[in-house]
Amino acid sequence: MSRKKDLVVYEKNNSSLTTLLDDDFKCIYSGEQYAKTDIRIMKLDVAIELIEIVDNKSMIKSWRKISYKNWDDALCVLPPMRWEDIKEVNIFAMSEMMTSDITAFYISYKKKYYTTYRRLRDSNTKIVDGFLEQIKKVK
Repeated sequence: MSRKKDLVVYEKNNSSLTTLLDDDFKCIYSGEQYAKTDIRIMKLDVAIELIEIVDNKSMIKSWRKISYKNWDDALCVLPPMRWEDIKEVNIFAMSEMMTSDITAFYISYKKKYYTTYRRLRDSNTKIVDGFLEQIKKVK
């Protein structure tokens, strides 16, 4: 089985790849020719970009208020990642990913608690700045 092209099957608006193809456009796992009409065959890096767009639309949302208990449960259930104070905001990330590099972030700010999903590639400073901007708009 030859794999010179890094070809994949990607179904539109999906957040995962369907399968990998060899250079003869056959599934590398089953050896079967792929013949569905609602798929696209493309390079792996292009499919990853499309998956990130779908993930961003479905998971990256505004911050929402939570209770202290929910914040504390998240802090205690798994070891927190990237826990720090920035601009009077206490922030940490869950150490378990939802998908790719997206995980839940939690904030404590002025005795109120918030959560949302963000990408780990974003710095805590960038995430906190976005949070503070959202809070300003609400006031």
